[in-house]
Amino acid sequence: MRVVENKRAAVISLHQAGQRPTDICIALQKLKVNPIFIYRTSKRYTETHSINDRSRPGRQRSARTKKIGANLKARIKRNPARSQRKLAKEMKDHKTLFSDEKHFTIEENYNPQNNRVYGEHKEDIPKEKIKVLRSHHPANLMVFAGVSQEGRTPLVFVPSGVKINAQKYMDDILIPAVKTLNSTLHDNQHWTFQQDSATAHSAKKVLEWAKIGAVQR
Repeated sequence: MRVVENKRAAVISLHQAGQRPTDICIALQKLKVNPIFIYRTSKRYTETHSINDRSRPGRQRSARTKKIGANLKARIKRNPARSQRKLAKEMKDHKTLFSDEKHFTIEENYNPQNNRVYGEHKEDIPKEKIKVLRSHHPANLMVFAGVSQEGRTPLVFVPSGVKINAQKYMDDILIPAVKTLNSTLHDNQHWTFQQDSATAHSAKKVLEWAKIGAVQR
């Protein structure tokens, strides 16, 4: 940033001396300034009487530097099974909402290696233990949840057989469970929504919805 300020100061000094942009460009060849830089710097100084950047509208961006990103990736790589709540606390990033979906199969879990019944005779074993009935298409349920240091989203249950595409993801999950956090959990402050790269998550429609300010990804 200091280098840019020095270039701007040099341009303004020659500009005030009455030199033309072409002459300024030639005089400052060693500083590698181009005509566009000279034009913008001169215009900014004429309008604001300053060489500093103009104030930008909107909320300030949170600290998302390469160093923080690399630190986060390194922690996840060391322990992929790390709790997201603990990870958020360790990173002191109270404005990140970690989210994911999980499929639950509504059927008794059976492990032939561990689920054993001992008896001297076959008749000693209960009939329901002799055979284990398994259905080809057991009922299942998908559950969506998000968690951050400040709290969590309500659980969203998706019935069996419902295919989650981009539109369903927005209508049934993002809008009712995530968008409302702007004014509740995060009190209209800047925050980041984390999701994986599933097809429904990375669809163009979903990304455009996020860009308009519904949620900061």
